[in-house]
Amino acid sequence: MKCNQYKAAGLCLAAAAFLLAGCGSWSEEDAADRTLALVRAAVSDDYGPAAETLKTDADTLREEYGGLVEAGAAAVEVRALELSEESRAGFDTFFEELIRGAEYEAAGAEKTEDGFAVTIHVRPIDLSVTSEDLVSFYKEAYYQAEETAEGFYGTSTEEEMEIIAGLYLDSLKARSAEELYRKAVPVTIHIVREDGSYHFNREDLTLLFQSAVHLDEEEVDIEEVDRQFTSFLIRESANSQKLWLQAELDCIYKQEYMGFMKYYNADIEEARQEHDFNVRYIMQKYLLNPDDYSDEYVEKIYTALEKNMLNCKYTVDDVTGTDEGYAVTVIIEPLNMQGITTEISRVLAENGGSRDEASVYGAVAQAMDNMASAPVYDDAVSVVVRILPDENGQLSIEEDWDLLRDAMIIW
Repeated sequence: MKCNQYKAAGLCLAAAAFLLAGCGSWSEEDAADRTLALVRAAVSDDYGPAAETLKTDADTLREEYGGLVEAGAAAVEVRALELSEESRAGFDTFFEELIRGAEYEAAGAEKTEDGFAVTIHVRPIDLSVTSEDLVSFYKEAYYQAEETAEGFYGTSTEEEMEIIAGLYLDSLKARSAEELYRKAVPVTIHIVREDGSYHFNREDLTLLFQSAVHLDEEEVDIEEVDRQFTSFLIRESANSQKLWLQAELDCIYKQEYMGFMKYYNADIEEARQEHDFNVRYIMQKYLLNPDDYSDEYVEKIYTALEKNMLNCKYTVDDVTGTDEGYAVTVIIEPLNMQGITTEISRVLAENGGSRDEASVYGAVAQAMDNMASAPVYDDAVSVVVRILPDENGQLSIEEDWDLLRDAMIIW
């Protein structure tokens, strides 16, 4: 309908610019045609033809309805992975391409109380994913990381997920190239008339564009994916476990932190904290309770113990997979520090049984300093420890640490 009934034609143009949907009454055919025109404008990013149909200008139309394709892409859920902002942006860009290339058809319109309900058909491209697919992405990420200098266990969780997300996206792109489309989906776009002008519902339009992508992850069972991938790691990554345990032992006993920092994605302070915790644990278990003595003597014993721990000899030898995890053999030449017991007995005898810290632990610290300069070893022994998934599914030897501690130093 033309606006020539208004002597001031600018009045109609101003209303169109503000309310965007033109003047006058629409028929059902008008509603369907104009909705489809707006949809095509959004996917082509060319609002000129739609502006002519809707009796407005392209800039105004873009300002009011721009960004609908991007909103539809962002609404497509990726539930199987926790994506970083960077990874999610890659998925969104891909989804936008699919939305812009989809087919849209008007299937009629009905009058409603306050406007129209227009049905638009869109044929969604099928991007279905199963648990088996996701396991394969995890495995491929493992193989890719193993080819790097760091290896899979040298990457952080975030880096691993970036690799997996990239593989996931590549897989979806390959599937889209097969052009497997599902049956057309009807989406209702509501048009509301207010003050003589029509407005398209943005949420409905966003849903329409979201519906162009069918990312079906209903068959993905994350717990099953974790179980299968853990089982895969148990079978495939024995050497990584060997390197990990070597790095852990070197951090504790040798004050060599680089391996620990790599495998745990930790900084130097975290590595030193790991070392400090274990020195104090060993000191408390085998020598004294730090809470019972003054800081002066605790630090003397701590320093002397560190010196002796540097003399510990161990080799992470054989690693075999088990049904639950790994069995790791560590060859240890036990550091014999039984002279400490002899020294304590001597001092106690000289002091009539008195255990004052100045005499007893001063002598212990001195004896340990002497031993650090001339270490004594017993015959080598083999200690087998288990690496098992903990309650969070992370592999750990928490249950068997004391087997290594007990064998490393004989008191």
